[in-house]
Amino acid sequence: PKHCGHCGKLNLRGAGNCIECNAHLHARVDYGALTDALVWTYLFEEIGLPLLCNNSRVSFLDVVAILPVVRTYQRIDELGHDFFRLQCYFVTHYIYVLSDWGRHMVHRELFEEEFLFLLLNLGQVTSMEDPELIGEFIQCLRIFGVSSVDSTIWPLIHDVLHLASDLQMPAIYCAIGYAISLEARATLHWSSCMGQAQ
Repeated sequence: PKHCGHCGKLNLRGAGNCIECNAHLHARVDYGALTDALVWTYLFEEIGLPLLCNNSRVSFLDVVAILPVVRTYQRIDELGHDFFRLQCYFVTHYIYVLSDWGRHMVHRELFEEEFLFLLLNLGQVTSMEDPELIGEFIQCLRIFGVSSVDSTIWPLIHDVLHLASDLQMPAIYCAIGYAISLEARATLHWSSCMGQAQ
């Protein structure tokens, strides 16, 4: 079903306008499946194994080829809470893959959509009280080169970390995710992926 970003009504598949408020309905991207495809094709290419899906070989380049179509990100009121969260995880994992899990910096100018999405939605993600997602947003901003030199952005990160601390959120990534090196973060994430693959 299609979720109406205007009134929240779930509409039948194929509907062009909402049956409740007549607002135009946008097709929804399956960000969960796309994140899985992005991460697993990247991982399989890194370790040199072919990835087969429905008896066909699938490559990282196959997944990357469709990304321009899905890089028009939506707000939480347009997607709903659950789909917005999946979109957030797609954005962070897209940055992880582009940066080889934080081993390389990513230029803001080349990925302006993702950079702006992270900045504009950091407050929203914080209000969702998801420490892992907050940590991933902050880590991705670091991959974009954000540091204390960025006088307009750094205070936002500082405030988010203090708010997370004040809320006594489990600080798995809030407390250590910002402090550990990018390479250590990459190792932790790779270990997690390899554990899932077994």
